[in-house]
Amino acid sequence: MRRLPRLSWLLQAVLTAGLLVLLVRLADPAQIVRLAAAASLPMLLLALALLPLNLLLEGSMWHLLVRLEIPDQPFRRSLGAMLCGYAVGFFTPSSVGEFAGRAFYLPHDDKWALSAMVLAERMAAMAVVVIPGAGALALVLAHRPLPFADAWAALLLMGVLTGGGLAAVLLMPRPVYRLVGRLPRGHRAQHHLGFLLTIRHGRIAALLGLGLLRYAGYVAQFFVLVRAFLPDAPLWESLQGVMLVFYTKFLIPSITLLDLGIREGASVFFFGHLGLPDAVGLQASLLVFALHLLIPAALGLPFLLRLRVSRPEGFALPAWLRRRALSPDDPR
Repeated sequence: MRRLPRLSWLLQAVLTAGLLVLLVRLADPAQIVRLAAAASLPMLLLALALLPLNLLLEGSMWHLLVRLEIPDQPFRRSLGAMLCGYAVGFFTPSSVGEFAGRAFYLPHDDKWALSAMVLAERMAAMAVVVIPGAGALALVLAHRPLPFADAWAALLLMGVLTGGGLAAVLLMPRPVYRLVGRLPRGHRAQHHLGFLLTIRHGRIAALLGLGLLRYAGYVAQFFVLVRAFLPDAPLWESLQGVMLVFYTKFLIPSITLLDLGIREGASVFFFGHLGLPDAVGLQASLLVFALHLLIPAALGLPFLLRLRVSRPEGFALPAWLRRRALSPDDPR
């Protein structure tokens, strides 16, 4: 049975590598090299300088929720848990280990409640990306018909329903809590969702506001990278392309390693459709991957090395993490 995860990982790796090779060929390797050689160093450094701001905004969203369970939690520990989650998620399929990394870094008995808060933060982040992204896609479909128009119309409808559903869930936490209780084994789940009864609309508004600021920071970072490779890139078309890339990445399930290739494929498609060079979209999106995942995961490694966990009943951890981070009272 252990061979199945390894086979799945191998297939994902082959698919990811093949997709990246295809995208490089579509974007023209000679143009990629030419644009990379002429890239603006100040703009690249500006994009890097936006990384701490984006991490602080995400950490603030997470801290806002954590304090519902741990009122005296210092921000630095919440930030450490977030970075630890990045490091754990980097080594797990679809970054699912991020939930365990954050939950087990914090000194709180109910790890399931903390994991549910990670999910709540993800829902808020997705809502503030999908709703404006749906608007951008509607404008493109109205003025620049895309190939496979029916498929894009379906994706637009999916985005509207997803964004509306997420917003409804976030704005009505108490009904969600009661609904969970009516599901099979829902009373057991309710035990870990008590924070839904204490969260107030002011905190939800703050959570969504921070999410919007974080999204704006990501869009600005992506746009700065576009300008680094193409200084005269038009503002509106570039912003539309960036918003559509994030929209697609959030809605289309990834079957590649670390979602690598989905964002890049969307960049090549949309940037080319909007009249921008494919190579610009590909290079900018690869750097976004490094800024949004590789660097935060590297920053989280020191926190991962300090992680000490014990597994509560029913909470499944990856085997490698259980071996690497045993609790002090574990005899092994």
